[in-house]
Amino acid sequence: MAGKISSFSNGIDGGGSRATAVLTTNTRVKTARGFVGLVTDAVTFPDGTGMWFLPNQRVLINGVPTIGSSSAGIYVPPSPEPPVTMMVVEGDPKTDAM
Repeated sequence: MAGKISSFSNGIDGGGSRATAVLTTNTRVKTARGFVGLVTDAVTFPDGTGMWFLPNQRVLINGVPTIGSSSAGIYVPPSPEPPVTMMVVEGDPKTDAM
C-alpha cells in the first residue's frame, strides 16, 4: 500500500534535514497542500540535493509514478559526508494512495 501522498517539501526528510523545495514536472494533480510528488522530482535541502529511486508502483500521474510514505530516495549532502536515505515523513493527511 502506498500510504499518504507527498505534496509539500517540508514532509520530506533526508538524514535529519527537512527539504526546502521540490522542483516538479507535475502541473495537473494538486492536493490542498500542493502538487503531488513524482519520481522525477528534484528535491533540494539547505545543504544538498535528493532524488527518488523507489516510487509508488501502482499510483501514476500521466504514466509517471508518484511519491508516498512508502517511497525512498537518496539525499546527497556536501562532499565529506556519505549519501543517506531520503523518505516522506509527513504526507498529505487528506490524501491516501491504494
